[in-house]
Amino acid sequence: MKTEDLIANISREISPRRVLPPAAALGCWLFVSLGSAVVGAWCLGLRTDFVSLGGSRRYVAEGFLLVSLLVVAGSVSVLLAYPGRFLSRLVLPLLGTFIGAWMGALCGFLLLDLKRGPIISAGWGADCLMSIVMVSVLPAVTLFALARRAAPTHLMLNALCIGVAAFAVGALGLHFHCAVEGALHRFVWHAAPLVAVGGISAFAGWRLLRW
Repeated sequence: MKTEDLIANISREISPRRVLPPAAALGCWLFVSLGSAVVGAWCLGLRTDFVSLGGSRRYVAEGFLLVSLLVVAGSVSVLLAYPGRFLSRLVLPLLGTFIGAWMGALCGFLLLDLKRGPIISAGWGADCLMSIVMVSVLPAVTLFALARRAAPTHLMLNALCIGVAAFAVGALGLHFHCAVEGALHRFVWHAAPLVAVGGISAFAGWRLLRW
């Protein structure tokens, strides 16, 4: 019997708390996350040209990549909390693929901006970063609570995924609000901080998952 299977059996036998099935936990996470992104965007204020942006391939592509990262990181975070449900060695390549796709798309948009003329400054976007953090708080708390009620065995890796997933929720909420079109601004203030947030979550958040 594999170690994770043994832990799963032991946790089911000795745990006095009710643990949601993985599908239910994931559904709860997605409901809270998408709701937080929508409510956060509404509170921050939708950008005035939001309705007309449906025809912008650039805007739609960035939104699609954010939703994909949100779903993948959240799903992996939930499944890692249930021993034997997910191969831990696949986590970093999988997250790296989706994070790379998002940041790579922004770099591609940056090259397009360069071809059109002088690059627009990244400007001061600390308010954008703070908005991402505020929108991501509830999804992060929810995901930590769901994971802790299960039996996570890869604490640091699980905490890293939770940080990435929560940040993606905040970035999606900001996507509906921030009207700055420059790819440099979006890369510096909307995407790059994900590296720091993921690291902080991994090295500090794992303590919240101990059981």
